[in-house]
Amino acid sequence: MPAGGTLQTFSNAHDPRFYMHVCDKTRDLPPAATIVEYIPLGEYLFRYDRAGFWVGRQGYTYFKVIPFIKFFRWLLDDYSHTQTLYHALHASGVSPQFVVQDLALPYETAEDFMKWVDQELGIWPLWLCPLRKCALPSFHPVTRPQTTNRLTGGDRIDFGRTDMSQPMLNIGVWGWGPWDYETFLESTLKALGGRKWLYAHTYYTEDEFWAEYDRPWYRALREKYFATTLPTIYDKVKVEPQTEGENHNQWSKSWLSTWPIGGLYGMILATLSGDISFHRRATWRHKEK
Repeated sequence: MPAGGTLQTFSNAHDPRFYMHVCDKTRDLPPAATIVEYIPLGEYLFRYDRAGFWVGRQGYTYFKVIPFIKFFRWLLDDYSHTQTLYHALHASGVSPQFVVQDLALPYETAEDFMKWVDQELGIWPLWLCPLRKCALPSFHPVTRPQTTNRLTGGDRIDFGRTDMSQPMLNIGVWGWGPWDYETFLESTLKALGGRKWLYAHTYYTEDEFWAEYDRPWYRALREKYFATTLPTIYDKVKVEPQTEGENHNQWSKSWLSTWPIGGLYGMILATLSGDISFHRRATWRHKEK
């Protein structure tokens, strides 16, 4: 670092959150201007740990009475790191109301999808990241090059046969979602020629799922590695809506959906687990000499 330079960090309670820091630095920046900052490598690689990119702000939206101001961001910093946020979210019972989806769209329809997200979900900001091409078939969130130029009406894009995927854009959609989450995303994604990362909730029927992925190729892969007795990838990623009886049997968990009990319960479990102090032991954090 040159003489007179200062280090910018993002892991301490008094540090700015990275996405807010970028907004502040670029808000009044002319198009051709640049900003130079000196960020330790570990701090840069884990720059989104605090606030879970920007999803951590949704905790303030949930509790409503806690203002999203600098004092409370400092006071509740232990609960703003990614591991704690995930633990609290899943323990709270409110995760079914939350959209955590990464989608891949062809560049030709990415704008259409972002407009749909804005109109139907109102979730901002969105994560955008270009994807490398890869060999097909694959379970990576990529599709074959399209043979039509644009999506017209409600028709689905047709795809040509090729051994390499087309250029695609990763769009991360993270925020509060609608209650009819079972099919609201899959149909739109299919119409626009996209795919989703399979870490997230998947509401395809089995026929719909295998219409998107190469089942004969997958079956041959399972046979090659003697894995035919194991659950299929569809069995692992599908989410089945609960029946009325199952819902009745789980009455003991229903109180978690009552505000603010679920959120407080999630925070308590995250605290008892020790997750809230995990970030303090991170070896990548910059330490002043």
